[in-house]
Amino acid sequence: MFKTIVGFAAALVVMAAPAMAQRSSGTPSGLIDGSAQSAIQSIARSFGKVEMTKTRDGNPLIRAESGKFKYVVFFSDCRDGRCSNIQLIADFRRPDNFGEREMNDWNKKRAFGKAFINDDGLAVISLNLLLSGGVSRANLDGQFDLWSKLLKEFDDFLYGGGRR
Repeated sequence: MFKTIVGFAAALVVMAAPAMAQRSSGTPSGLIDGSAQSAIQSIARSFGKVEMTKTRDGNPLIRAESGKFKYVVFFSDCRDGRCSNIQLIADFRRPDNFGEREMNDWNKKRAFGKAFINDDGLAVISLNLLLSGGVSRANLDGQFDLWSKLLKEFDDFLYGGGRR
């Protein structure tokens, strides 16, 4: 009987191992979600300077640079330190000849990097990333690499005659 109980307990441990591999955030081990702010900060740092801070309502916020471009990483849909989304956002002084039509042209031709004019009249580009459930480090590195390229393309679009 003792062997049966020990065997049953061992089987429970083996069956529970996948669940135990999950972090307290509910995200499987090895994946990054919005609660892994230090990992996200580290990835952003690989592209330039970063500063971790908080928004007025207490959500994490990263002020960052990629080359000559400054941007912020907003953490959103946050509950108890767990955020399911991040938004990378940068604003640019808008050339006088750029309006909604030009922003729409950008958006029609690209699957990533939403462009718009904000209430202050600045040209803005943003990239939203869903992190609930977790993503791999390679995936998030790729997203930040894409963001770095989008910043350069958007700058060229605005100032370098890159309207296509």
